Amino acid sequence: NYWQRNRAIALSAIALTALGNFTFYGLLFATYPPLRQPVFIVGISISLCAVTLLVLQLTAWGRATRWVLPLFFLVTAFGAYFMDTFKVVLNRTMLENALQTDVQEARDLITLKLAVYVLLIFALPSYLIWRDRALRAKVPWTLLLRDKGIGTVVCALLVFGPLLLSEGAFQAYFREQKIVRYFNPIAPLTSVVKLA
Repeated sequence: NYWQRNRAIALSAIALTALGNFTFYGLLFATYPPLRQPVFIVGISISLCAVTLLVLQLTAWGRATRWVLPLFFLVTAFGAYFMDTFKVVLNRTMLENALQTDVQEARDLITLKLAVYVLLIFALPSYLIWRDRALRAKVPWTLLLRDKGIGTVVCALLVFGPLLLSEGAFQAYFREQKIVRYFNPIAPLTSVVKLA
């Protein structure tokens, strides 16, 4: 059924949003205290999780999902580590600098904390994804297209629904706040695309 075929993608979007965005949520809570603006916090969380879900829906197809989802977790693990540890935005300039890093500088960045991030945010979810039998099944392309269509519509509703319900707060947030640049894995992936 639909849920079994798409469960890994939906749960991955939730996990990526929850595990990879401590810096983002720290900055968000400092600007918009959750006890004073809970509707806004929930709305922005749903919208950003839905954006991640949409990207996963469009990139994870059929049996390739078992390979695509772990790549997102890997990007999220490294993005979260650098954002949480060094409070940097992983933009194109930062990635260009990373590519020019020499061996000694790279050694200094490899820490036990990085290993923990990779283990918890990449290795554990990847293991669970690879064990998911539903991702091994061959799905007819017509069913796959239908699933992707339904998923895209649901994502669009989840992204734009909260925006429409409290339009003023969301519009001001996206226009004025730069902390959205910290949202993981979308911000680092966008930067990689710009770099390429």
